[in-house]
Amino acid sequence: MKSFWSAVRYYIHKVVAHGLSELVALRRTVYREPGMRAVAPSDFSFSGTFVLAFWDPILVHLGDQLFHEPLARALKRVGAVKIVVDPRLEPYFKGLGYDTIRLAELGQGGHVFISKNDMLHAITSRFPQAAAIGIDYAAIEGGDRVVVAMIGLVSRALQGLGLQPLPALSGPDFEPAVPASLTRGCESAPWAASIAHDGRYLAFNNYVASGIVEAKQREHLLVELVQKMKDEGYRIIHTGSAGDKRNDPRAYPFVDIDLRGRFSPTDLFSLFAHPAVRGVVSFDAYVVHVASLLKKDLYVVAKSAATKDAFGRRFVPMFPGGERLLKEYL
Repeated sequence: MKSFWSAVRYYIHKVVAHGLSELVALRRTVYREPGMRAVAPSDFSFSGTFVLAFWDPILVHLGDQLFHEPLARALKRVGAVKIVVDPRLEPYFKGLGYDTIRLAELGQGGHVFISKNDMLHAITSRFPQAAAIGIDYAAIEGGDRVVVAMIGLVSRALQGLGLQPLPALSGPDFEPAVPASLTRGCESAPWAASIAHDGRYLAFNNYVASGIVEAKQREHLLVELVQKMKDEGYRIIHTGSAGDKRNDPRAYPFVDIDLRGRFSPTDLFSLFAHPAVRGVVSFDAYVVHVASLLKKDLYVVAKSAATKDAFGRRFVPMFPGGERLLKEYL
């Protein structure tokens, strides 16, 4: 888990951003429905460019950014798309052919920004001539998977802004997209020397960026689940960042291979592309979404018992048809 003070700073940042964004919504909302608000100045004139705003990793987590990829596909059919990307995921979006850009390189004008609802203040304070669509994933109504629901929300928001709606998409449009550049050579990577090609492995992740308190209370379920899979003959690979390992240097008795600190967020695509790595045991975090894009088995503990059902319907996994990947959900 995060250190105490980093967790405090994390939540303070979120609370402040949420409050300021609520004030923006009160003044500038032109269209809203559950899970979405569109804000714009009274003289808004569309530049023809959509901008996915991912520059604040506290407000827009890595997994959240992956949710937007099918939306970016749809947006490209009606206008230019630029992504102000979290550098850690730039290889993913660039590998899929998207135009990534630094915040300082993005000029003023009537762009339509799309991001999480708590980004509304950060967007409008820097780009007062722009419109912004803020999405609150937890408040989306209905039973669609998040990648489908988001496209519907944004399409209706664009109409609320007086713009062209997005084209209707079909099942193949929601198939996971993974750049070959991130999976090529997975069996010859340095870390792969410790993995037997004919073995059965599961990645294990016990770290989260949000819902830290709730996840800590449910960590025993995660340990019981990974121990169960160990008893069924799987070998366990511990994943996590170098910071995760510094904050939690424990050696877990059920772990066979400790690769914490060895993978960047995009390196995880290579791990799950390895044929001997069959799936993941984790909280509902970024690593689960990467594994689902590679169509690996998912053994998941929801961070909060109160949101378990809603997250199971919408986020785990995030794309339609992926439900068959979910082997356990506690």
